[in-house]
Parts: sequence; C-alpha cells; structure tokens
Amino acid sequence: MKKMLAFVALLLGVVGFTFAQSSGQVLEFEKDTYDFGIVNEGTVAEHTFIFTNKSANKITLGNVQASCGCTTPSWSREPIAPQGQGKIVASYNSEGRPGAFLKTVSVTFNEENQPPQTIVLTIKGTVLGKMGAADPSQNNSVMLLEKAEHNFGKVQLGQKVAKTFTFKNIGTSDLSIVALYAQCNCITHNVSQQIIKPSESATIEIIFAPTQVNSKDETVMIYTNSNTQPQVTITLKGEVVQSLAGGSLLKEADGF
Repeated sequence: MKKMLAFVALLLGVVGFTFAQSSGQVLEFEKDTYDFGIVNEGTVAEHTFIFTNKSANKITLGNVQASCGCTTPSWSREPIAPQGQGKIVASYNSEGRPGAFLKTVSVTFNEENQPPQTIVLTIKGTVLGKMGAADPSQNNSVMLLEKAEHNFGKVQLGQKVAKTFTFKNIGTSDLSIVALYAQCNCITHNVSQQIIKPSESATIEIIFAPTQVNSKDETVMIYTNSNTQPQVTITLKGEVVQSLAGGSLLKEADGF
C-alpha cells in the first residue's frame, strides 16, 4: 500500500512539474504593439513581430487571424524549439482608408502536452489621405504658427505640463487638420477645431507627461490638407527631473 501511495505521489509530482513548466509566459515578444506613425494612403505598411519560445517544449503556431481583411498576416510554420525564435508579419493595406487605425492579430499556438493558447498583437497608425498636386492657380490653405518651438524647462517626473500654440489660416480655402503625430506616447494634444476658415485662428494644446528622467527633445508633426504645406513641425524641449518642489499637476511651463 505504501509503495502504491508513493507511486501515485511521484506520478502527481511529474504531472505537476509538466504543467509548471508552462505556467509562465510561453511566447516572449520583443513588443506586442507596433505604431506605424503616419502612413501615406496607398502604402502597404508591414511590421515583423519577433518572439522567443520560453517554454521547455516545442511550440507550433496553429492559426494567426487578423481583425479585418485590410490586415494580412504570415507566420513561422515549422515547430519552434525551446529558446528558438519565430516571427509573425502583419501587413496593413492603407488604400482607401484615410484616418487613424487600430487593428489586432490573434495568434493561436500549440505547446506539446498543453491545450491551445491565444495571444493578441496590435498594430496602429494614421493614414494620411492622398493630396492633389500643387497648383498655384487654385485656392489653397496655409497654416501659419505663431510659434513653432517651446522649452518646458525642468519638469518633475509624473507631472504634466502644457503649452498652447496659436495658428492662423492665411490661405484662401479652408484649412483641415488631417492628423497629429508624436513619436513619444508621453505627448498628447487637443485641437480647438478641425476646420479653419481663411483668416481664422485656432489653437493646439500640447500636453507632456514624462515617464522617465532624461533630457527630452521631441517633435509633433501636424498634417494638413494644404497642397503646398502638408506638414508642419512643432519642436518641444525639456529636462525631466526626479523631484521639483512646488510643482503642480498640470501647468503651462515657461518658454523661450
């Protein structure tokens, strides 16, 4: 009887060990979200997600499915050994799809002696619509910034600082703000209005919320419907410090 109990305990221990090997993260991706930034309409944007098999068993990608037909995935088909690498390629067809997009790719994989598992990858970006060729004889919109750069100075980690930029449409047709893009996720923005009539003014508020201590030098790209000036750049600077006495949650910092 004792031998039988010892055998059962040993068997349970082996089963428990097998499942324990897969209790952690199986596929380790370099990143599970990719931001294409600004994509010109008509471009097929493509990114390769690289992953490592962190389990003690071989894994096989069983199915990779995109959330819409505009995204086409391809993937490694052969079994991947422990500590081996594989890849998943996600392509986004921007033709006829101007504006912001966020798409997902569901990855189902099989690990030896384990039930199928699924993880989700994400791609996002903004498609800049096609623009006609510049023609001086036609009406055109032109964005004139009152100021195109700002220095936030010293900013405390975890604090938010904001700067409002004023601009005017000095063209002869309506100015449309197509998209704004900043490489750093620590920057957000608010536009007072999307369509600006000739001779009208509007504002863009830029909010900076740093997440690490360093010196920052960032740019915000503004894309418009102008034939002659489709892209305008705002430059931001600042020094992020660990502590700054008397800092408020949200303030407009001193500038140049």
